[in-house]
Amino acid sequence: MNFVFIFFSSVLLLGSLDLLLNDEVVIIPLQSQIESYQAKPGIENNVDRYEPAANSATTDLNTVTPVDNSAGGTQPIKALEHFVLANKASQQNDSEGATLHLMNALLIDPQYNDARLQLVQNLLDNGQRTLARDALDQAIINNSDSPVFVAMRARMSIQDGDLQYASVILNNALNSFHEDEELMVLAASIDDQLGDYTKAAYLYQQLSAINPLKLSYRVGQAMAIDHAGDSVTATKLYQAIAEKLTESGTRLPFVEQRLAMLTSKTDQTTIQ
Repeated sequence: MNFVFIFFSSVLLLGSLDLLLNDEVVIIPLQSQIESYQAKPGIENNVDRYEPAANSATTDLNTVTPVDNSAGGTQPIKALEHFVLANKASQQNDSEGATLHLMNALLIDPQYNDARLQLVQNLLDNGQRTLARDALDQAIINNSDSPVFVAMRARMSIQDGDLQYASVILNNALNSFHEDEELMVLAASIDDQLGDYTKAAYLYQQLSAINPLKLSYRVGQAMAIDHAGDSVTATKLYQAIAEKLTESGTRLPFVEQRLAMLTSKTDQTTIQ
């Protein structure tokens, strides 16, 4: 399923995604990925077509090993050079050569975020979803200061139906990035789908405090409370949202329909 996470559409689809628990994710070490990639027919000589920078010592990527720079050491080919060569390979439509350069860049510098992002995109473009997933898992381990990779990995898990894994990595990341909107939106949406409505409502409430102008956060909060069975509070929230929509001259049929249903139920209860 082609899935691009857009918060508003996610809100309207809460509860519609089935929960499929995948096997535990096994992260393949990057060196093993490179060796596996080099073993493919036609890959072993791809890199010979690209010339290194003038001061590089070698073009043989099989000999590239990280060197401790604490004592002034140097790598045979620096990570940046691999990144440049990867871009050159991409320009020549050699995605496999580009991927190999990016993998070697990350072997030298595991925290090279630009190389990691490009590698993931290359792998996804080539249909190598498992390797892309492993690259993101490595990124989460190596880049504790970057929530970007967590969000990307969470989206991939959502696409795969593995909401539990997405929830775990998002909650772990939110321990460090308390007000990262992207992570909070993903976590709130997943919590709602997993039935943790109280937590979802809390996250949407926090999001509304961070960005009061984003009405979709209020919709998310109202839906989570609605799902929890608190129709009284949900009705009040839907009414407030409807008033805001009226003021702006816009309409949201879902809110109107849900508000009408809840109001009708309240009226019937009052009559009885």
